[in-house]
Amino acid sequence: MAREWSALSRQTTLERLGKESWDLLIIGGGITGAGIALEAALRGLKVALVERNDYASGTSSKSSKLLHGGLRYLEHMEFKLVKEALTQRNKLFKHAPHLAKELPFLYPIYRENGDSLSVMDAGLWLYDGFSSMSGFNRARLHRRIKPKEALDREPSLKEDGLKGALTYVDGLTEDARMVVETLKTAIRWGAAITNYTEVTSFQHGPDGKVTRVLVKDRMSGQEISVHARSVINAGGPWVDRINQMDNPDAERKLKPTKGIHIVTRKVTDHALIVKSRPEDGKRRWMFIIPYFGRTLIGTTDTAHADAEGDRFLDDDVYAKADEIRYVLQAANDAIPGAHLSEADVISTFGGWRPLIAPTADVSESDISREHEVFQTPSGIIAIAGGKYTTFRSMARQVVDFAAKTLRDEGWIADSKKRHSDDLPLEGGDIPVDSFEEYVSYSLRQHPGIESSLVKRLIEKYGTNYRQVLALLEADRGLDREVSGLSPEAQLIRAEIAYMVRFEQALTLSDVMMRRTRIHLLDADQGLRAAEEIALTMSQILQSLIGWDESYRQAWSDREIAAYRQEVRNGREAALVPLQG
Repeated sequence: MAREWSALSRQTTLERLGKESWDLLIIGGGITGAGIALEAALRGLKVALVERNDYASGTSSKSSKLLHGGLRYLEHMEFKLVKEALTQRNKLFKHAPHLAKELPFLYPIYRENGDSLSVMDAGLWLYDGFSSMSGFNRARLHRRIKPKEALDREPSLKEDGLKGALTYVDGLTEDARMVVETLKTAIRWGAAITNYTEVTSFQHGPDGKVTRVLVKDRMSGQEISVHARSVINAGGPWVDRINQMDNPDAERKLKPTKGIHIVTRKVTDHALIVKSRPEDGKRRWMFIIPYFGRTLIGTTDTAHADAEGDRFLDDDVYAKADEIRYVLQAANDAIPGAHLSEADVISTFGGWRPLIAPTADVSESDISREHEVFQTPSGIIAIAGGKYTTFRSMARQVVDFAAKTLRDEGWIADSKKRHSDDLPLEGGDIPVDSFEEYVSYSLRQHPGIESSLVKRLIEKYGTNYRQVLALLEADRGLDREVSGLSPEAQLIRAEIAYMVRFEQALTLSDVMMRRTRIHLLDADQGLRAAEEIALTMSQILQSLIGWDESYRQAWSDREIAAYRQEVRNGREAALVPLQG
């Protein structure tokens, strides 16, 4: 069962930050920072993590929602990366079965793309081989199929020039919830973790090494000086900014690229790999993915023109009209029967990938997804680059680096040898062999509750669905479905209470955009439900931290306005007319 992790426990954590000394202070609450916090806590290190906004609010909620080896990385001979990613993907199928689902893909091969069916078939045999090294599963082996079978499976596919197709298996995940479950697991092992806590400056000892980090609680304005023996910069695309906050002359490591996705009405039951029309002489890989009753399509891969600054990381975070049309065009080229238009777009999102700047002049989509762990002259350990799927193996490397430094300096003895990629994540500790068996078993335990609700909760929260039901039993007013939401984005009030009390949801956007999929899946992006969700949140927060009624109402009004503005920003960016 999850431990309380709320606005109330956050106050205690903030007090601890300034009073205690820490082995590691991690900056960044995306998937990389979350993985490092878990790995370090599991080894017995005293760990704190601060995130300036909400967890996963930067890049880690803006992914393609895939756990994959990266089939296209085989084209660039990045065999080590593919093998590592497939190993980690397979472990997540086992350790987070409520969040990591197998996803069958159909990859049609066309003459116009210049791909050889035989070469891609051979590449997928290699893909299968790497996957089998971490556990053989016959159902995941790929198949080569003829054009007729491909069209039988997906009649909307373009028929002209189709040479055949390949089928294979990768994984689908809920990226933001994976971050939250990883952080909850780290807390179980002793980590102290806070959101909306921003690093403002660094303090150095006589030897020039960072000894203290000044942070600001963005909720109260309180400033805290945190003592840490080692500081980890897991800022994702903001790694360079954090290093340059410490040293303005620090070398820049990254060349971030922007990826946008769109969510449309459902157009297919199959996950597809397609290629876009040539742009600058190159086709880009794109995914068309069934997504909880909708279709998710992406992604782009573009660098920003500003080679000096990085304000675009904060400002250019929405999908623009030309980017949306590019993605729609690729989808319509591949599945012309879909007849997608701008009117079919339900929601969009954009984010920046923290890619290491290449030494050669290569296109954005060809920049490696490898990562690098390095230490600055002032002692900050930073990780640049990386791939979502490999977050636990990246965390192991970072903590290995930090632990060696701490041992060499005499701060710690040898740390425990257990590693996070051998551990089920929060909610993934099912007591039977398969997730499907656990769902069936659990449905039998609750004969008085609608089975569709129990199943929905299990698939979202894993074994912690019982805590949601416990909240519902304790307050029957929480058993109501939130009104005004599409069937694809259903939510009961007990889930809101769970997110506030056990997932440190502090703002309306935390719930709408990261703890749930409402922002992406609801036909009106949750605007019709915002007042009810804000009311429920504010009532739970009021009971936890003692707000008076006027403050509760002011909080609710402010959060509704802020969320409406966020939706408006995204929609306005999508409507900006093409230039030129």
